[in-house]
Amino acid sequence: MGEQSSETTRTDVFTVTEAEVTPDPPLNESFDKDLWLDRLARRIGFGWLSQRLPGDIPPSYLFAVILVGTIVPTINTYATS
Repeated sequence: MGEQSSETTRTDVFTVTEAEVTPDPPLNESFDKDLWLDRLARRIGFGWLSQRLPGDIPPSYLFAVILVGTIVPTINTYATS
């Protein structure tokens, strides 16, 4: 049987090339595109409410919070009776 020597190493298996390192983009970039849910929420009337509340709350957030806050308790009440 053939013996393999532990002294033989292969240096041509891995080739290392120098590459230019570019920094990652910042994670806190603002998203400036209008989401489809924002457009839908504005048409329903949540845009009006969003403008009158303090801060910069998107209409889609208000729509989701109010929808979940009203539908989930309603469904739970119906399911328990």
